[in-house]
Amino acid sequence: TSSYFVNAGTLSATTGAATTYTVTRTTSYVPKTIYVLVDGPLDGGTYIIVNRSAVGTGGYAMKANASSPQGAVAVTVVNPNTTNPYYNADGTQATISNSYIDPADLTGLRWNYKSGSNGYLQDVDDIRYYLYASGSNSSLALSQTPQQWTYTTGNYRLRRGTTGSVYVHFNSSGNRSYTATNSATSVYFYQAYTVYVAQP
Repeated sequence: TSSYFVNAGTLSATTGAATTYTVTRTTSYVPKTIYVLVDGPLDGGTYIIVNRSAVGTGGYAMKANASSPQGAVAVTVVNPNTTNPYYNADGTQATISNSYIDPADLTGLRWNYKSGSNGYLQDVDDIRYYLYASGSNSSLALSQTPQQWTYTTGNYRLRRGTTGSVYVHFNSSGNRSYTATNSATSVYFYQAYTVYVAQP
């Protein structure tokens, strides 16, 4: 047995007549945020930083950690051409332009990019803190002092400042983590994107 709620209004019928009313159950859509691969970060955007752009498992998102190194959380990169259960607010199928991720737990994974193309990476869960590399090798922590980072789309590297050779580096062996070293690895930005899911 299903329960239905009828919006406020007036139901009328001929006095004394048996009347049947048809109630149509409609689908509602509620907003949800996924993270879609983009060319690079823009001022004011919210992102998840991942070590891979290719569809499938094996990706690791950078997780904010008070001390060095930064953590790494496994994520799955999804192809929207094969898996797209999302809608627009009006119920039409959502268009997702690139591969996306949808982590079950976002704790520590989201970063705000502030102040232009050479910007700061701010921890969304604790906006007092920013991504900070204090040394030339292996130190990548959080600090209340903002530090500039530059992203280059040609080789997908995230560099401290606008010059120099200190880059974000993903450690793929052992306890996977993110550090800052003279040996760069490619990282990719997935931007927050609002879609809708059906609620029958």
